Amino acid sequence: MQEKKDQKFIDLVSKVAQDVMPVSNARIASAVVIGNSVVGLGRNSYKTHPLQAKYGTTEHNIHIHAEIDAIKNSLKRVSVDELSKATLYISRMKKRDRKRGFISGLSAPCAGCMGAITDFGIKRVVYSLDDRGFQTIE
Repeated sequence: MQEKKDQKFIDLVSKVAQDVMPVSNARIASAVVIGNSVVGLGRNSYKTHPLQAKYGTTEHNIHIHAEIDAIKNSLKRVSVDELSKATLYISRMKKRDRKRGFISGLSAPCAGCMGAITDFGIKRVVYSLDDRGFQTIE
């Protein structure tokens, strides 16, 4: 049952990621999900945010990551305490070629994003793997 739900939300963020303007060739999207509801969507972009500055791994890595964007957007709808009930889904899409379109890529959170995930109490993360499938961190 959980695997089916995870696949549903990985598919959702994969579709969102396909429409993201690439940042350093990466098209990444994420969603904070509580129960069966998306409470925050995020995308990587060249924009920045104070949260990204706090959790960035280098001073040059200031563009907003999809995970940070999803957490930031979810806080407009839910409290920090409610994030302990959330699962964060992350998907990276990359182009294989013009005929076959997009394929999934590894989207494991970086150290900075893992710091934010931990600090905001999100206990479960599901991320895409190269060429289909997903991995769970609990």
